[in-house]
Amino acid sequence: MKGICVLILISICKSTTAFYTRQSPDGSPNTHETITQEGTKQALSSYIWENKLKQTGSKNTAVDDFFKNDATSKIEMKKAINTIVQAITNTQVDKEKKAYVHCHADQILLAHQHVISCRDKLSQLKKDVVVLRKQLGECLYTVQSFYSNTNWVEMYGDVPYKDFGIKGKTLMAVASPDEDTCNDVTNIDADCGQNIKVQNKLTSGYHHGRGNTKPTKTQGAPAGKCSHGGPDDESRTMVAKCGINKETPTERLSPHFYLHEQAYLAAIAATTDFLTMNDTGILKMLGSKTFDEIFNIKTREDVSLAFVIDFSGSMKEEIAAVREKIIQHVTATIGSDNEPADYVLSLFSDPVTLNKAFVERDGYEMIERIKNITVAGGYDCPEFASDGISRAINISRNGSTIFVFTDADAKDANRQQELTDAAITKRIIISPFITGTCARGRRAIQYVKRKDTASFFRRLAKATGGKVHRTTKEEISAVLNDVIEKTFPVGGVIVDAFNWSRTSSNNVMFAVDSSITALKIAVCCPGADSGVDLFYPNGTRETFASRISRKLFTTRHEVIMSLQVCTFSFSIKRCKRYQRDI
Repeated sequence: MKGICVLILISICKSTTAFYTRQSPDGSPNTHETITQEGTKQALSSYIWENKLKQTGSKNTAVDDFFKNDATSKIEMKKAINTIVQAITNTQVDKEKKAYVHCHADQILLAHQHVISCRDKLSQLKKDVVVLRKQLGECLYTVQSFYSNTNWVEMYGDVPYKDFGIKGKTLMAVASPDEDTCNDVTNIDADCGQNIKVQNKLTSGYHHGRGNTKPTKTQGAPAGKCSHGGPDDESRTMVAKCGINKETPTERLSPHFYLHEQAYLAAIAATTDFLTMNDTGILKMLGSKTFDEIFNIKTREDVSLAFVIDFSGSMKEEIAAVREKIIQHVTATIGSDNEPADYVLSLFSDPVTLNKAFVERDGYEMIERIKNITVAGGYDCPEFASDGISRAINISRNGSTIFVFTDADAKDANRQQELTDAAITKRIIISPFITGTCARGRRAIQYVKRKDTASFFRRLAKATGGKVHRTTKEEISAVLNDVIEKTFPVGGVIVDAFNWSRTSSNNVMFAVDSSITALKIAVCCPGADSGVDLFYPNGTRETFASRISRKLFTTRHEVIMSLQVCTFSFSIKRCKRYQRDI
């Protein structure tokens, strides 16, 4: 391919009926997404501080404190919240024509009843947390829209209306269908600030095209029903002209723009109350177990990433595949919050005196261990697998998963119960990858397997909660990639990807902001003597001599450059004498 291919995410802003869901056309950060994120964060902070941390530490930092050793679980929590945000987005679009869902057209009592009904549905969905999250998003959309679309904030500021959407509570008076609620104005672009006519009762604006039609008044009449307002609302040109929405801080979009921040804060507080209010929050209604499941409030233990590898002569291809995946995974997690506590490598063969095991806290040291594996032992069968697994169990942390790689049967299969007991005691899962057995495969000397040996790995995996992955030498790389990512997800993102051809510039620049804690640059596949280097903006070349920066070369001729805590612009350069496609 000639040139650079860049993936770009394009967001298209539609007209809105309440706060914008994810992106406001004026660039305001205050949307349903940020309301949900902040309101949920406040609710979860209090909940975790009181129930998980037993009021130790600070309530304000409780979420970070709870997940400080398990960034992967924190990512899962954020995914759950994003699912709820998506449900809010879907509600705004799918129920566009239902005025009460948006608190439009004085349908505030119907909105109140809708939230009550929505809340009741949540209690019926406790066994299906996926659907429950979607229903929760629908509830929160109306709860949050109340503050941008009604005149509550004009009367009471940034405090939430604690009776709204609560069963058994009677709402304050709502303007009647024939009651004028807004004064007419001359300039709909600038004179909307004090246009609300009614006092001490609730009202909301009409929005043509949103399932409601504003009552017609004669031009020149002093007052009429309020409009929602904004350039996409045709009713804003009818008496009473203008509008009252507070969905953005920009006057041309929101007639009551000056109250946007108060509406935003009230919506955040209402979101928090909906989740964890002492008597009415869904926490009390659903219980802590379901609440934990909704938001993935759980942590994994500080665990080891453990590999038990048959390093006899026939395992050359499997070892190469494992080596590649270790390098790929470790370089993506070193220095990040997703890095395992340590790495375990146990090697087994025959005779048992060849067996050895290591534990490394430094991921780069683990990479060197893997890279330096030299196959040992003959091509005969079987091998001392139990001894290798036992060594790994002994030095792995509680709750770890051990991946076993072999193409042979276990010579010491009689130790299965011993291994099972030891693994269960430490809550260790054993997941073998089998590419052959002694009765079939590529071993030079065939071995007729005994009945107890044949089922050794299957029974060991089943007893410890693992799974046997039967694959081939050719396919093991793809299978391992999927399994290890599910067990130890990287939690990173691809910032950019492009093709670097021989006709491209030899200097490619890119920026990295402060949100990146670990940066991985992979260039495939110029080979070890590639002439590919990394430079800072001042022209200094990164030498990769420190613990926090490394340059590696894989057996498939890939160059990997890894750095920690980066807040700079960089450029990748390639010497002109190398004219191969990258």
